Parts: sequence; structure tokens; C-alpha cells
Amino acid sequence: MARDAQTYFLECALLMRSSPRDAERAAQAQKMAETAAALQAARQERDTAVQACAALTQRASAAINKAMQDGATPLFVACQCEHHDVARMLVEKGAAINQAEESGATPLFIACENNHLECARLLLEAGAAINQAEEDGFTPLHVACEYGQPAVVRFLLRAGADAAARTSEGDTALQLDKEEGHAECERALAAAAREAKRAEIEANVERAVAERAA
Repeated sequence: MARDAQTYFLECALLMRSSPRDAERAAQAQKMAETAAALQAARQERDTAVQACAALTQRASAAINKAMQDGATPLFVACQCEHHDVARMLVEKGAAINQAEESGATPLFIACENNHLECARLLLEAGAAINQAEEDGFTPLHVACEYGQPAVVRFLLRAGADAAARTSEGDTALQLDKEEGHAECERALAAAAREAKRAEIEANVERAVAERAA
């Protein structure tokens, strides 16, 4: 019955993975979430994952950055599945915060895509690269706007995300918002733009006053 904790965690993580980019898996996840049995199972899986990860991180030789075939590390999967406690344990044990899976998505990217704000906060506090893009040029801000995650958008903007960054097709975060009709995300970006403009004007005024006084 006893199995290597790392192997067990990775197997559980693989089964729990579900990406919004995959319509079929998203539909299956939605159906599961609509039943009380599925909710109970999710709680049990979460507790099991935390326990397995705790055992894993207690081993000095544990390869906490070992990835699955698609490049997803335990930290990536923990952030994707909103296992905040697991993610925290992994970060504390030195997990590679910016290690991306095969498409270039980082743990921060997947947390923002899935609206997992606490995981995103944990990663940024630990030094995650806020503007690191995946293979199509999407940054965490881009994907949060694409999927309409206003709380995550506001958080990223306050943390210094680059709202002017463009995808490989030339889209900004604001353009993605408009295409998808995410009005609240648009308002967040507009407010950030106004604040940036105000700060720029104030800096210019201060500079002009200093030059005159010199």
C-alpha cells in the first residue's frame, strides 16, 4: 500500500488536472462539480495531496521540480488545482517558481488563468516573473483578461504587470477584454491607465520645477 510520496502526488495531480482551454475536460469538471459526491471527493483529494506533499517535502532528496511528460511540475499542478497549501509547501522547500510546462505556461500563468488569486499572490510574493509569457506571447495579465478574471487583473496591475505587452498576434490585454466582452476587466485596465498617466504628469511637473529651481 505504501508508495513513494512523490509518485503518488504526481499521479493524483495528473488525474486532477483540468484546463479551461480544453472544452471537453471543462465540461466534465462542471458536471462533477454539480454533485455533492464530487465536492466531497474533491475535498478528500485535496487533503490527500497536502499530506502526500508534506511527506514528499520532508525528504531531503525529493525532486520537487520533477515534471510530468507535458512539463508540468508539482507546483504548476498545485496552482492549477488551487491547492494553496501544497503550493506554499513547495515554494518553502525551494520549488522552481518560474519553471514552465511545454507550452511555456508558468505556475503564475496557470493560477491567473484559473482565477486562483491566493496562489498568484503566493507566487508573486516569492518572486515569480509577472510578465513571463507562454509560447503565444500571452502573459498572466493577458490570460486573466481573456478569461474574465477581474480580481486577478486588478491584483496583477497593482503588482506592476505590463498592460502594454502584446501577444504574438499583437493583442494587448485591453483588446482581449473587448473581444471577450469582459467589461469589469476593461474598467480595471482603464483605471490603471489613468493612474499611470496621472503619475507621469506629476513626475513631469516635479521635474520641470526642479529644473527651474536649479
